[in-house]
Amino acid sequence: PDCIHCFEEEDKFHSKIYIMDKNVIVGSSNFTFGGLCKNKELNICVPFEDNAYNEIVEQFEHYWEESEPLT
Repeated sequence: PDCIHCFEEEDKFHSKIYIMDKNVIVGSSNFTFGGLCKNKELNICVPFEDNAYNEIVEQFEHYWEESEPLT
């Protein structure tokens, strides 16, 4: 499936965007036990109703278009 992509950029790119139903979560947490439960991370949940929601999803789609499927 075409669900995991790799995005390469000269500068370090370490942000995460998790898109779920009616929310997006943007932050530093990796999708691991440590990233979600153990480490000190900073994330923000943006609800669908927030004006920033569409901007975040558009930014994600831009990076997705520029990335390559990870095989």
